[in-house]
Amino acid sequence: MTAAQVSMAEPVRPESLAVGAVVWRVLLLVGFVMLTIPQWVSQMGVGLDPSWITGLHLSADRGLAHGRDFIFTYGPLGFALCPKELGDLDLHSVAIRLGLNLFWWTSVGILLFRVKGYATPLVFAATMAISGIALDGEFNLSLYGAVILPVVGFLLLAELDRRPTWAIPAAFLAGAAILTKFNLGVACTAALGMWSLMRLARDPSRRVFARLMLLATVYFGSMIGFFLAYGGPLSTLWPFLQASGELASAYSTQMTADEPGNPGGVVAAIMLGLTVVGLVISLARRSTLTPAFVIMVAPMFILYKGAVVRQALSHFQLVWPVMVSLTALVLPAASRTLRTRVVATLVVATVLASGFWYSPTSVQKVALRGASNWIGLCKLDETRSSMRDFDARLKREKALPASMRRRIGDESVDVYPWETSYIWTNDLEWSPRPVFQSYCAYTPRLDQMGADHYRGQRAPKFILYTHYAIDSQHPCAVDSRTWIEMLRWYDCVDRDGDMLLLQRRVQPRWRGAERLESTSLGFVKSYEPPAAEGGHVFLKAKFELSLLGKLQAIFYKVDPPLIRVHYSKGEPANHRLVWRNAAGGFLVSSLPRDVDGVVRLFQQGAADEVVSVSFHDPSGLLKPEFRITALRSGRPKAEPAAVATAGQPSVAR
Repeated sequence: MTAAQVSMAEPVRPESLAVGAVVWRVLLLVGFVMLTIPQWVSQMGVGLDPSWITGLHLSADRGLAHGRDFIFTYGPLGFALCPKELGDLDLHSVAIRLGLNLFWWTSVGILLFRVKGYATPLVFAATMAISGIALDGEFNLSLYGAVILPVVGFLLLAELDRRPTWAIPAAFLAGAAILTKFNLGVACTAALGMWSLMRLARDPSRRVFARLMLLATVYFGSMIGFFLAYGGPLSTLWPFLQASGELASAYSTQMTADEPGNPGGVVAAIMLGLTVVGLVISLARRSTLTPAFVIMVAPMFILYKGAVVRQALSHFQLVWPVMVSLTALVLPAASRTLRTRVVATLVVATVLASGFWYSPTSVQKVALRGASNWIGLCKLDETRSSMRDFDARLKREKALPASMRRRIGDESVDVYPWETSYIWTNDLEWSPRPVFQSYCAYTPRLDQMGADHYRGQRAPKFILYTHYAIDSQHPCAVDSRTWIEMLRWYDCVDRDGDMLLLQRRVQPRWRGAERLESTSLGFVKSYEPPAAEGGHVFLKAKFELSLLGKLQAIFYKVDPPLIRVHYSKGEPANHRLVWRNAAGGFLVSSLPRDVDGVVRLFQQGAADEVVSVSFHDPSGLLKPEFRITALRSGRPKAEPAAVATAGQPSVAR
């Protein structure tokens, strides 16, 4: 863009308003604050999502270093977005959540005085509020809006008033946002970057450059300060950013999901498309709306990706209210002329109506939740006490069987694949693999971190194992190298229903592997693995995206390939493949169908024999041929007597 394209006629200064107009805006701000007061502490839970929330709190409570000991899409400040009553962390959560909302409320309050008229400020406040009010399912608990909206709000103020000092709180919040949830941080950082480029395009002087360097100092200073307080030593900050980027790099090609009848992806795409069209038109016409579209386009794209990749209603409703709120940015910039203001107000009001259509709520819920949360803050001790009472009951309900708990004692434990809540409910000594929920370890580098942990000196003494995977994946072929190391280094020593207790061996079951054959294979064609001959056969398969696939992964998503497993007995099974990790190898000779098969595999060396496998590409976006390599381990070794399990409870149930 050129300096002419981003120029504005004059700064938008707050004008002298009549007493009635001032009172109206103050009332709107008070109402906005009261409706968007967040929940301060929530109760613990069990299951997939509650377990990663538990993991976030345990990582902070036990001083794990992000980027080295702990890796997840939420960063060191992520616990504050999902607050729980755990030690003193809930007080930190309250402080952080209150700080975020104070920044948000301040930016909205100041922008209200840049919006002319009476109807337009009402639409502006209501559109901003949809990201903080009570919606069905309480999706606003995660404060996505309170992270992104104050950043873009202060950047818009800096542009409207021609006062770069307004960008200082935006830079401070953007630096902290990268430590909350990585994609939210990227959205905030991109908005800050787009605004900075716009400033340089208008005035590439040394003075502007120096101001931008000051903002960069605030941005990185905020990031470093919060990381030292909650993330770990400074030496792990760069590994944290690298690992977070690694998680983001494969999200669009592995975590895809479609919920039948859910229009969320289409709606989000339309919203992004309208934003891009608005940016193009405003640039062409050198409109005063240009800065608003420039600032909002990157966050809108990040939120759109969050809606379309994992296309389920719950994921859509996490990001959709924030996409709606972003459109309110055009209203302060549209207040120069009556015609522009009226048109913009009607458009934003229509978007707001669609926001409530796709994220429904009730007047009673909207009106009462903020007041209830305010009372909860005023009576914080009582709120914390009630949460502790609930959590104590949950701990009693989810206690491990006495035999398992006695065997574990004070030894270190990990949970596979994700039920971290067992660590909290049983007060166990946690030694997690870095990517502590397996479905997130969907690249070879992330998988290798888990494998290194299980084979290294810091490996846990025990693993609580359940044979589950998301999205119809096979549990043995998710973070497959990690799973292989678990098979090499652990024995199955106890069982409670679907849960197994694995105990670390003195020596691995085998060392090294013999390469058997390597060849090219195409999709749909069957492959018969070589005979195991008393060991295990593993298969490496290296898939690659086509050029079209790479482009689609950037701007939309790509469905992963499937693996069809033909067993010697029973029906074949189809599984979604964690295809990047397949390049590191996965067990193919004897894949357990269920937890009973896992027990046989660990105790007898064989589960359900595989006759052949074939691969299928429903998207058609991977290269049609790929390289496969078969390897065979040595024969399993008997465990030395030091870790013999004689006299322990039988697990072959």
